[in-house]
Amino acid sequence: MEEGEIFVVGCCNGLVCLHGFSIYHFNVVIWNPATKETKVIPESNVPQFRGGYICGIGFGFDAKTNDYKIIKIHFLLHPESNSRNYAYQKGVYSLSSNSWRKLDGHWEYTRSPFITDDCKGQMTYINGVASWTAASDDWAGVLSFDMSEEVFLETPLPDDVTRNRHLHVGNELFVLNESIGMAVKIWCEDWLQFRFDIWSLLEVGVKDSWTKLFTIGPCMGITRPLGFWKNNTMFMETFQENSRRVVLYDPSTKQMTNLQIHPGVTFSSQLVTYIDTLVSVKGGNEFEEQDI
Repeated sequence: MEEGEIFVVGCCNGLVCLHGFSIYHFNVVIWNPATKETKVIPESNVPQFRGGYICGIGFGFDAKTNDYKIIKIHFLLHPESNSRNYAYQKGVYSLSSNSWRKLDGHWEYTRSPFITDDCKGQMTYINGVASWTAASDDWAGVLSFDMSEEVFLETPLPDDVTRNRHLHVGNELFVLNESIGMAVKIWCEDWLQFRFDIWSLLEVGVKDSWTKLFTIGPCMGITRPLGFWKNNTMFMETFQENSRRVVLYDPSTKQMTNLQIHPGVTFSSQLVTYIDTLVSVKGGNEFEEQDI
């Protein structure tokens, strides 16, 4: 992705968190489209080691404190070793106090899962929990952060997915009926075709709560699913006839409807659920919903 692109980190209670893509600079704004208020989030004052970069950003609501938070995950390879050990430094921003604090008391070099989305806005947020796809040398799954408890939870991929890791191209997360949905892209026997297995995660941190819903394909041209709409129809990003498009796919009929939306760059489309509210971005925490 090129410097200067803007991604939606997340949308919560009518507040939209935007990130100007950069792995080295924290350029984040919270915006309320209904009130047209914006707030530029200050750089963290938490001391950081040189040589690291931002590998994940999340945005959400802490129901216990009635506050909005941003989680920033800073990645650093061990400076004194050629090993693959690395460290995370986690900082949490509070909108009500307009301040940052370090989540951990110290650095710890570890082989914890690495967020594969980087900070391109591919966070999925449901009920106070932000989630990303993540992986390590011998593990792949979903890494989640609980905004209220301020703890991380790991959910391994289902066994049916890990058995096909040699054919496994990648995963996309999205919201599915108040749960985490996941589209697993897998190459087929014909290497010009692939399929998408659609899964649902009912409980974060519980591997056995994965449920496979259905399969899209084998097919050509679909770049990735973006998320569900009504009656189990799905928004999809496609690349066909040298043109990128957003289409609506009906799994029951396997028909696609062109929505006449043409993304300029592959993987640039995002599906965001939004509702008008009067929540202030200036640090207030009152919530007032408006009909749209």
